[in-house]
Amino acid sequence: MLGEGHHLLQRKFEDRFRNLNRGQNHKSIDDDEEEETPKKRPPTKKDTYGCVNFMPKELPANESPQTQEDKRLWLIEEYNKPSSLRDQTKVTEFMMLTYPTQRATIVNRYYKDVYKHWPFLCEREHIEHHFKCLMGFDLFQTAEKSLESLMPLMVKYYSSKVYCDGKKLTQEKKTLRDQIIHIEKHCCNSKEMLVPVIEILIELWKQDKQEVFVTYEETTSSAEVEAAAKQPHPHISILGNSAQCLVTMENFSMIPVMPVYDALLITFALYYVHSVAYPPKSAAVWEFIQRVVFKIDGEGSKVKRIKSSPATVNSRVATLLQSLRQFKETWKI
Repeated sequence: MLGEGHHLLQRKFEDRFRNLNRGQNHKSIDDDEEEETPKKRPPTKKDTYGCVNFMPKELPANESPQTQEDKRLWLIEEYNKPSSLRDQTKVTEFMMLTYPTQRATIVNRYYKDVYKHWPFLCEREHIEHHFKCLMGFDLFQTAEKSLESLMPLMVKYYSSKVYCDGKKLTQEKKTLRDQIIHIEKHCCNSKEMLVPVIEILIELWKQDKQEVFVTYEETTSSAEVEAAAKQPHPHISILGNSAQCLVTMENFSMIPVMPVYDALLITFALYYVHSVAYPPKSAAVWEFIQRVVFKIDGEGSKVKRIKSSPATVNSRVATLLQSLRQFKETWKI
């Protein structure tokens, strides 16, 4: 896949990226349990990477620390009600107004403690809004617009790789051929192509699939998934063949159960919302979504560093970008 000279390509892309975008189920919450506030730590470049509103310096108009705290306590009380009895309009309004205080909690506390203070942040709607405030764009609208042209291009590109040299198909190419056939036969639109394309990248790039997708029996309950989920980074727990998923982080899951496409995007969002580094064994996949789908570029990387290794653009992602551009130009796509 990488071919000869990929290190030169990698350095070329790193230089380019450095010059771009510089500066840039019902759970009960006991609000009476207050834990000691951990020591504050200054945010790192990895934490703020790609964010446009990482730590707001000012509160909204007519807001004070006390009104923010009053709203936080009201939100906890509202969360503990049955969903049918909640004032959803007011919940949405208060979650929007308290974004600066939510960020302060996230930066200074472990994520499980964040959910004790802001329980609605474990719900999809409010994760999406928080991500939009943090990154400056809508998660699902941006993805849909990007995938409209990207996914057909990638399917054509990988289809061309199967027979490009005229030689007998290797097992890897046979697997790729079968994956392409599946996409062409079963995927009706670009959104439906994303997850199968991610699975292709996992195979070709030798990524650890268990760091992205973990499959359980269809009858497994949310509580059982949470108990079994030990990975400290966001990942997708798939319930059998139902195509329904939970977004999970170390014994905790988001609400509600959702389709795998939605779960993939929410999982990606959580890496930014909680300032979590990409785990090394699946980093290339997440960086593909970051740089190619959402075009979040810049200096450094969100990949968890190993020892003193420098943060660089992933060579596989850089090479794929270059290959797609050349393929598009050659075939006038």
